[in-house]
Order: sequence, then C-alpha cells, then structure tokens
Amino acid sequence: MKRPREEKSERREKIETAEFKLRKLLDKRNELNQLAKEAREQRNALNQKRRDIVDQASDLREERDAYNEKLQEHKAQRNELQAKAKRLIKQKKGLLGQRPDEAQARLGQLNEQIADMELRHQTQPMGVEKEREFLDKLSELEEERKQLKEVVSEAGDVDGEIEDVDAEIDHLFKEADKHHEQVQAYYEKAQAVHAKIQPIYDQADQVRAKADELHKESVEIQERANHYHERAVEHIKELEELRGEEEAAKKEIEAYMAEQKEAADELEPDEEVFDSFMEKLKKGDKLSF
Repeated sequence: MKRPREEKSERREKIETAEFKLRKLLDKRNELNQLAKEAREQRNALNQKRRDIVDQASDLREERDAYNEKLQEHKAQRNELQAKAKRLIKQKKGLLGQRPDEAQARLGQLNEQIADMELRHQTQPMGVEKEREFLDKLSELEEERKQLKEVVSEAGDVDGEIEDVDAEIDHLFKEADKHHEQVQAYYEKAQAVHAKIQPIYDQADQVRAKADELHKESVEIQERANHYHERAVEHIKELEELRGEEEAAKKEIEAYMAEQKEAADELEPDEEVFDSFMEKLKKGDKLSF
C-alpha cells in the first residue's frame, strides 16, 4: 500500500504534468490561431487589392463601351445615308430609261433633211406633180419633227431631275464618308482601351490565386488549431478530475477538524495532533483517523 506522502506526491505530479501539457496545448493552439488570423488578414488584403484592380478594369470597360456606343451611332447614320444614296441610284436608273436618246438623234436627222429639201425646193425647178409630192413629203417630215421636239422638250425635264439626283447622291456619299471616318476613329479608341483591360484582368487573376492559396492555408492552420483546442479541452477535464480528488482530500480534513472541534468544546485542544494534521494537509498526505 502506498503511503499518504507517496499518494500526494503522485497526485501532485499528475496535476503538474497535466497543467504543463495543457499550457503547451494552449500555447500551440494560440500560436496556430495567430498564424491562421495572419493568413486570413493577408488573404483579405489580397481580395481587397483584387477588387481595386477589377474596379480599374470596370472604369476602362465603361470608357470602351462609351466609344463603342458612339461608334454604333455613327455607323447607323452612315448606313442610313448610304441606303438613301442607293435608293437614289436606283431612281436615277429609272430616269435614264426615260431619256429619248433615239428621238434626239432622229430630230437631228430631220433638221438636216428638211433644211436640205427646202434648199432644193428653192434652187431646183420642178413640175407641178413632182412639186406636190415633194411638198407632201416635206410636210410629213415637219410634222414628225414637231412631235419629236415635244418629246425632246419633255426629256429636258428628265435631264434636270437626273442632275438633281446626281447632286443628292454625291452629297449623301460625302456625309456617309464623314460618319465612316468617325466609325474608324471610335473603333481604334475602343480597341486601344480594350487592350489595356485584359492585362488588368490577368493581374487580378494572379492576385486571386494567391488569395485562394492563403485561404486554403488559413483553413488548414485553423483545423490544426481546433485539433489542439479539442485536446486542451480533454486535458482540462482530466485536470479538473485530479483537482477534484485533491479538493475531496481537503474537505475530508476539514470535516475531521470540525468533529474534533465539536468534541473538544469541553476539553483542551490537542495542539500536537492538530499540528500533525495541518502538516500532513500542507504536504498533501492522506489522513487516517
């Protein structure tokens, strides 16, 4: 059987060992919690940096989109002007079909033919019958010339309309060219801004990758810290049991002392016995009664 002093020494040794292990576990847990916290703070800082980078890209994207919007406006106006010009070209072809080119040529021939016949009538003698036939032919030619003049006169109006159409077509194409130049200018501006956006997103991806690594690291460290915390909880329970045993021994002494006091109300206290119990209590030895 173990002596009280040996039991006390063994119990105190267990308590001190448990307290030492607990301190080591708590220190390790706190160390890991701090490392996890630092990793999270670095991760959060990188995430904020990534957001700032993405904001820069967003500003550039808005600038690019504004250029593209202007490009589309000028493109729509250019296309509208070109469509109008093409419709006028089609109208011009219809007008050209109405021009009496053959009538104009025939009228020139008639003018020469009639002038020649009039000259012959004045300079060459003719019999009555032949002159009557000659004059009938001249009358027919003059009637034809009269009709052709009317046709050519109307054609003059068509020519004027064609000239107006040509002028309008030229104007429309010139205006369309101006808008096309603006389309090209805004396209180049939009492309220049777009070229700046992709490197920024690449940078943001790199920062996010580092943040993800730190997040993974913080989770792993936190899991280790939680493991040490769980072990610390187990040691706390063990330590509480050991301290409970020690507390029970103290209460046992206190109960005995109370009994002694009650029994010694009419007797002189046995100071030697009391001192002996107190000495054992201080040493942690078990008391035997």
